[in-house]
Amino acid sequence: MSGGEKRRLYLLTILMKNPNFLILDEPTNDLDIITLNVLEDYLADFPGCLIIVTHDRYFMDKLVDHLFILEGDAVLRDYNGTYSDYRELKKSEDREKSKADKTTVEVVEIKEEEKSKATFEQRKDFARIEKEIKKLEEKKGRNHIEI
Repeated sequence: MSGGEKRRLYLLTILMKNPNFLILDEPTNDLDIITLNVLEDYLADFPGCLIIVTHDRYFMDKLVDHLFILEGDAVLRDYNGTYSDYRELKKSEDREKSKADKTTVEVVEIKEEEKSKATFEQRKDFARIEKEIKKLEEKKGRNHIEI
């Protein structure tokens, strides 16, 4: 028997035992289309608890109504709905985030512009303060005693 045939036979023997809890890790990887269709039909009517780990979006949309999404940095997101629904939600969140980021950038740019537009009096004060700082640093250097 080939590897795919052995895998199908093993899956069949498990399903014949009529389990009430299944954990399937990438069940679509080595299945042909006919076997995949039979498996989808079986799992759609499965009365027990089913956990599927897969990258197959079509398979997920057909069978799954609750998702646990691993988002990275130890973040686990719990979502009730199909994968397509989640993708739409994620796109809208990303759009909102990018709008918020643009607003933040615009506010910072406005503040930078306000900062650079110093009045004549402010520039005069800056020059005076810079001269005073320079004198104080020279005085500090003269008063510094090494031990």
